[in-house]
Amino acid sequence: STGSPAMPPPETGREVAPRSRVDLGDGPRRIADGPITVGICAMEKKARSNPMTQMVDRLTSFRSNGHPEFEVVYFEQDTILNKPVDEWPACEALIAFFSTGFPLEKARAYVKQHKPRYVFNDLDKQEWLFDRRIVYDLLQKSGVPVPKHAILNAKLENTIDEQEDFLEINGVRINKPLVEKPVSGEDHNVYIYYPRSQGGGQKRLFRKVKDRSSEFYPDLHTTRVHTGNSYIYEELLQTEGTDVKVYAIGPEYAHAEARKSPVLDGIVNRNVRGKEERYPVILDAEEKQIARSVVRAFGQSVCGFDLLRSNGKSYVCDVNGWSFVKDSQKFWSDSANLLRHLALQHIAPEHLHAHPEGTTLFVEDKPPSELTRPMSMSKSMDWLSSKNSILPAPDGEELLCVVALTRHGDRTPKEKLKFHTSEPLFLSLITEHGSNPHEELKIKNIRLMEELTHRVCTVVDRMQSEARLGHGNWDDPEKADHMEKLLQVKQVLKSHPFKGINRKVQLKPTAWAIANPTDDEVPSDAEPTVVATEAQFILKWGGELTSLGEEQAETLGKVFRQRLYPGEFGGVLRLHSTYRHDLKIYASEEGRVQMTAAAFAKGFLNLEGPLTPILASLVSKNPKVTQMLDETPDAGRAAMEQAKAHIFNVLSSDEQMCESEVARLPGSFLSAAARAMADGQMDLMAGAHGNDFASVRSVVAAAEVAASRGGDGLVEPQPGGEATASSSGEGSAGPGAATSPPALHHIKTEDSVDRESSPSLAQKSPLVVAAPTSTGLLVRALRDMGKPKQALYRMRDQLANLCKELKARCVVAELEEDPASGEAGSEAGVLSEMSQTNLADALQQEEDTGVAQPPPPPPGGGRPPGPRG
Repeated sequence: STGSPAMPPPETGREVAPRSRVDLGDGPRRIADGPITVGICAMEKKARSNPMTQMVDRLTSFRSNGHPEFEVVYFEQDTILNKPVDEWPACEALIAFFSTGFPLEKARAYVKQHKPRYVFNDLDKQEWLFDRRIVYDLLQKSGVPVPKHAILNAKLENTIDEQEDFLEINGVRINKPLVEKPVSGEDHNVYIYYPRSQGGGQKRLFRKVKDRSSEFYPDLHTTRVHTGNSYIYEELLQTEGTDVKVYAIGPEYAHAEARKSPVLDGIVNRNVRGKEERYPVILDAEEKQIARSVVRAFGQSVCGFDLLRSNGKSYVCDVNGWSFVKDSQKFWSDSANLLRHLALQHIAPEHLHAHPEGTTLFVEDKPPSELTRPMSMSKSMDWLSSKNSILPAPDGEELLCVVALTRHGDRTPKEKLKFHTSEPLFLSLITEHGSNPHEELKIKNIRLMEELTHRVCTVVDRMQSEARLGHGNWDDPEKADHMEKLLQVKQVLKSHPFKGINRKVQLKPTAWAIANPTDDEVPSDAEPTVVATEAQFILKWGGELTSLGEEQAETLGKVFRQRLYPGEFGGVLRLHSTYRHDLKIYASEEGRVQMTAAAFAKGFLNLEGPLTPILASLVSKNPKVTQMLDETPDAGRAAMEQAKAHIFNVLSSDEQMCESEVARLPGSFLSAAARAMADGQMDLMAGAHGNDFASVRSVVAAAEVAASRGGDGLVEPQPGGEATASSSGEGSAGPGAATSPPALHHIKTEDSVDRESSPSLAQKSPLVVAAPTSTGLLVRALRDMGKPKQALYRMRDQLANLCKELKARCVVAELEEDPASGEAGSEAGVLSEMSQTNLADALQQEEDTGVAQPPPPPPGGGRPPGPRG
């Protein structure tokens, strides 16, 4: 949209022959002698862009006693490129700035020859912007914070060490994710490299092309350090997915806008006018001082730069020189006022003193209509407080914070393999990569995993060769078992390429010895070297976030956004971009947890593309948060280990789960604890300790006492529909008596307890209430299972039968959809009818005989037809 002045502004599209400065004399400049001539020397695309035109229209509309204060002369592009500076127009104030193709040297020669009274942007210092190394150096000397960085000068000798998770140049280590910038300020091919622990990959940033600003390449991991070019490498700061564009005019004014960072998904969000969506933000005192320092250090009265906000601090990562806001009428008006002030201050200070404000005839455009203007914050809050909102009206209260604590999404099963080894090739890893021979070595990074895989393959090949040749005692079952486990390790390590943390190995030394020195030059008084002679080899794999888990987390993020900000499209995105709410997403060290958090952020902020860039930009790690999420108290961990051991003994039992063995199940303990609570035998909330672990221990002690009296702790259904707890007291069954499994509606909960007799139960922990229910179901499930170990084989056979049945049903479905003759359709009907009864018959026969049976064959004998293809 263009301005609508009340009267036509002076013609700005042609070259105006300005008055000679000699005719004006050397005295004070008076506007009555004629308007000040402002020359615009830039490439045509920039000089006649809409933001520049808007500013020029406002600047030339200023009047003083009916006289215009300014007139503008454009330096035509043909003149700039093809004519000598002697033929360039004269002017009193010059706006000149570099863009692609602009001859900066000729413009500097013009200034030296024509000597305009004021140059808005210093042309000599504009050359500094061409080299990012000079920019960073000058920023640091001016006290402006910049990201931690290392400079690779291709013409100098450099020491380079590139690893999976960091890059070290001349002793300066930059951890990944890191940003790789060409030293040329005009080269916008900026690359970002992610650590392999987060999935790795490379993101390429570039100037906006339609609706794209970056692309992600998941299989590219190596930087360009060896290409022979110079680069700046800096840490990728976590900016919560936004960056800030600052537009300064003079040392006392700065306009800031936030936008979605191109680091996230590379999608450019545009408004109804086709411009990139940006939201004005307020700069704090420190950021205003940064803007003042940048303007003064680079001598650019009109200057744009990029600001990164990270962990409560702001950093400058780029300085652009002359820049204008593309879609803000307020900024255009402010810039015209400020340029007027700067020009008059240097050319006609007496006139500025007499007319400090200036009079303009320019009339602003009308604001956008309600249909195109985003909903204001006040209106959105009115909507939230209306009767249509799911949130109640704030009766003197205000929602300050929302905290969501979630578990990771659906994952693959976690697997673990343990064995002891004395293989020197494995033990040498502890010496080469461990901190000392007594501490375990954790192998996670990809290079070490690849080295370990190579060593495992070497050991396996050697052992297989010995077995074929009959070398060694292969009748020893321990050696054969060791070989079998190494084969499994090899299969797991070579199953698919290493990416992220989906497999890890621990080597825990268990035996040590003094190494025999082989070097004669070793001093006799040197301390003996201790080496590990045996270690426990632990391989963990699986537990990866599945596609379903990723979809679950992303959907949860979308629902969370819609419920938290109902009815306002894009409201949370605007709040996030303008820093009017503080979004923090934390995750533990587990890869599946971090990917779940990234998928949630993707849905919550309506992002697209792979998760790795989102993870690096939005998901934070904090030691205190990690401790809160991961750490378990020692007392709680001891109880967990005891429970795990008990469950393992039960599930690995080869005995029939008869009624006499119910007492050894967890139900006896937990149900006794619940009954002790319900009978008022203890008060969990009494005393100064409250609901702490000491009180829980008192519950445990009371439950043990109740269990020791012979009660199995189960709740028995009575004919009258009431439920009573069985115990060893009078009228109750002993520990060996048969009891019926509890039903859900027979469980005694806090609602069925007389609160007057036990008032403390009104504050009872729901964990204790749930205990008899969950353990009762576990008891019933184990009873139905029979022999747990045999039940696993039955479940496996049943699964195989279900797979066969599924294949048969697939064939039936294909035949029913085949538009063939009636005979074929009849055959399909018979197959369909039979397939619906096969599974039921097989399961019934299994229940009668205790042996899994395959489903009967289809009519006519033979095997069921398999799926096509």
